[in-house]
Amino acid sequence: MTTNPPLPKEDLANMLRRKILSYKSARPNLSSQQIAKKFGMSSSTFSRIENLDIKTPTFDQVIKILTGTGHHKDLLGYLNENYPEIASTYKKGYSQPLGSEFISEDIADHLIDPQTSKLMLIAHSVSGLKKSVIIEEFGNSGLRILDSLIEKDILIEKESGVYFPRENGSMLDQRATRSLVDRSINDFYNINGFEDRTAANFLTFQSESIDLEKVYPMILSLLSELQRNVRDIFNDPENHGDETVFVSTVSDSLIKNNLATK
Repeated sequence: MTTNPPLPKEDLANMLRRKILSYKSARPNLSSQQIAKKFGMSSSTFSRIENLDIKTPTFDQVIKILTGTGHHKDLLGYLNENYPEIASTYKKGYSQPLGSEFISEDIADHLIDPQTSKLMLIAHSVSGLKKSVIIEEFGNSGLRILDSLIEKDILIEKESGVYFPRENGSMLDQRATRSLVDRSINDFYNINGFEDRTAANFLTFQSESIDLEKVYPMILSLLSELQRNVRDIFNDPENHGDETVFVSTVSDSLIKNNLATK
């Protein structure tokens, strides 16, 4: 009895192209530019991947395409089975547990929306979103936003007057994360409080020209370790309280296409 030889594994570039074409076929009303924006990518990079002009996609490009085209629920399993080298990079670079679920697009969109992001952030905390806080912080406009989120089944009342997201997802895709970081700094960071030493907040920035291949893995390791430590502190029940805070880590190249061409 003879057996057929296994089919050669689809290379990474062709796999991403296939995912993109399938996604576009199911959404004929969306332009490439709209899809690229939704995935958190530039239109030029998206087109180059679709047209196989990028033969060796970067880790970040792979994650954006896979999460954008619907593999966010079992990203780790897919990568482990088909592209273990990418899964290995994921383990080194991402601070969230590898089995974590991504927050769905409808909830992520409300985290980006400037009118509801603060309410949603508080709702995602272990204390939940209290109606008394809504009235104190936002008044009647906040209650109207709350009613809308409940009607859309985004938030549910788990305790009397306390609201939580209907899902237990803990991770945002890169598009939503970047928007949320921008908004959190612009809307919530207290510059005067830091300068007057009346607020417990912190902000810093450094840039330098480096040997990317040598130094960047060190930076990613440090940032990942920091985020893991912050998550452990946040997850410790003994540390839970009524004050909701945000912590963010971010790093990238100042030269627009530097990482994309590696």
